[in-house]
Amino acid sequence: MADDPCVPFGQLLFRGQSGWLPLPGWARFMLAVGARAATAGPEGRLVVALSLPVRGFAATLAGASTVVTAFRDRPPVSDANAHFDHLASLPEGTAIAHHRANSVQQGRLLGVEVSPDDDTLRVRIQLRKEQRCLPIRLCTEIRVIDDPGTLKVTKRRLVKEPGFLSHVLPGVDIASLSATTRLDCVMVGVQHALAHELLAREFGAEVGDGIQEGNLQAIARARDVAGSTNAYRSAVIPASAEEGVAPLSASTPLVVIFDGARAFSNWRSRWPNSNWVVLLDRGSPSAEEGAAAVNQGYATRLGESDALAGLDAPAGVEVLTYVERR
Repeated sequence: MADDPCVPFGQLLFRGQSGWLPLPGWARFMLAVGARAATAGPEGRLVVALSLPVRGFAATLAGASTVVTAFRDRPPVSDANAHFDHLASLPEGTAIAHHRANSVQQGRLLGVEVSPDDDTLRVRIQLRKEQRCLPIRLCTEIRVIDDPGTLKVTKRRLVKEPGFLSHVLPGVDIASLSATTRLDCVMVGVQHALAHELLAREFGAEVGDGIQEGNLQAIARARDVAGSTNAYRSAVIPASAEEGVAPLSASTPLVVIFDGARAFSNWRSRWPNSNWVVLLDRGSPSAEEGAAAVNQGYATRLGESDALAGLDAPAGVEVLTYVERR
């Protein structure tokens, strides 16, 4: 497979039978698929359909890469002056997260004011036990929570796997990734299986003379997995859920990954404005039904897509990409 500059997972290792090994080609391919889906243009809905011999870890690898790519391409505002102006434009009561060092507290924005001590502009926030008034140079510690329904006021550790994340995601602001909430990716499939893959400590990074173990959940930050109530960047939805279920968030995810034909059949109409990655297991009884649904979309496509140009599909993987009307 050709190297893909979109994917910052070069140091990610997995636990093999003979010890810690570099990721195999099919895993790197799934990381690249997630990154490409997150960066596809707005001319229509990108559909990437993959027929796989097996689906294990395919959705969660693509999901983790989607999250990192979306965060890197659309990061929270980092310039202090611009960020202050943004905070000043928001209504009182806006849900925010305040992160400092390796801890985060969530609260509410109270507004901006002039300090009577030195006549400087400051941002006032309400946390669980106190109010804080931060000058412009520190206002980047405040991040807006995109989904106010997730507001919590408890203080918690911000980055749980700093050694693992800093080596797997070089150049990525892992504190900001861990502190901010935005629904960039939805993974639809067998919920307990996807959660197991996210939490499996089968991944690592070489740190010094040893291996720092970690998991994909530290990267994908899926909502409510293993009871987590931290800031999230993705979500896992059971394929069997009825279509009448209320949406998770007002946000539209960049990418929806359908892990299996049943997931695609039940949920494909829910996110018409997101790009889709459809994973079909050739050994599944429903594979033929899923392939028929994909082929139907291909027959009415707006056009072809070169979203995966330059990527070589692993042996045994069949790829179809096209663009549909949103």
